[in-house]
Amino acid sequence: MNDITKRLLEYYNYLLENEIVANGNDFAKKIGISSSMFTEISKGRTNAGLNVIQKTVIQFRPNVEWLLTGEGDMVDEKHANTPHASAAIVAESGGNKTYNPRKNALSDAPPNAPPSAPPTQDITRNDSTGYNLGMPHVVTVDNSNKNSVSLVGVRARAGYLSGYADPEYIEKLPSYSMPGLNNATFRAFEIEGVSMSPTLKPHDIVIAQWVESLSEIREDRVHIVVTKHDGIVIKRLLNRIDKYGFIIGKSDAVDNRHDYPNINIRPEDVLELWYAKLLISSDFKAPGDLFRRINDLEAGLHYLLQKDKKALV
Repeated sequence: MNDITKRLLEYYNYLLENEIVANGNDFAKKIGISSSMFTEISKGRTNAGLNVIQKTVIQFRPNVEWLLTGEGDMVDEKHANTPHASAAIVAESGGNKTYNPRKNALSDAPPNAPPSAPPTQDITRNDSTGYNLGMPHVVTVDNSNKNSVSLVGVRARAGYLSGYADPEYIEKLPSYSMPGLNNATFRAFEIEGVSMSPTLKPHDIVIAQWVESLSEIREDRVHIVVTKHDGIVIKRLLNRIDKYGFIIGKSDAVDNRHDYPNINIRPEDVLELWYAKLLISSDFKAPGDLFRRINDLEAGLHYLLQKDKKALV
């Protein structure tokens, strides 16, 4: 049983003691999960997934910072409105219900315009784990309360910097249910430009998983970084915060490296961090020149063997 699950059960006991819920079945019903699922969690046979945590936050509004990290008080309301403490939940398929942690309330029929500027982002520094981003600001779910994947297309990229934390903006992005993407939060980003070519081509779509801490950066793997000053950056990352004080972003355009040099990303400039997990591409790459030469060699050898066989007959 992980620490978050232990704290979830501790909070459940608090609800029991204060007669907010009658029993485990009542708790499961109020957050919209099956009684058998909560029994598995309470007996330590499975951990509470993101879906259970989200539903508990929406229904009972515990201190999410305490729930995720153990820091602060269990029901300290002053943390409810911090940008990184709670994830806003956007209900897809209907689009008339959002959970906005900045207002700490349920709202209907949201207005159309995203905020004019991104909210303040406070990144918590833990000496042992690095910079903590916490939960994503907005999580999208479908009608079955399963996570769905919102797509940030090329046209939407300009507005994402001001709308990434706004449920009303995220709700307007195209959203898809993808098989096999469970127990995490995912978002899709359309590729613009050729800095990551040949790995990623323009209009390819990268499906990426939310990363909670800068210490979880995978060395030399592709990430999507949403930054305060440079917007959406898609690079291979090298975490050199402890050594140099910044993250190094590398392009894959090796043959054109002078146009796409390495960049330095300061940790305090990071608003969101996503790890590339899947690639959707319409570019079916043809074999390279080496493969073409091998194919020609094999064809020529086959021709000579057939010719020799005929000569021996």
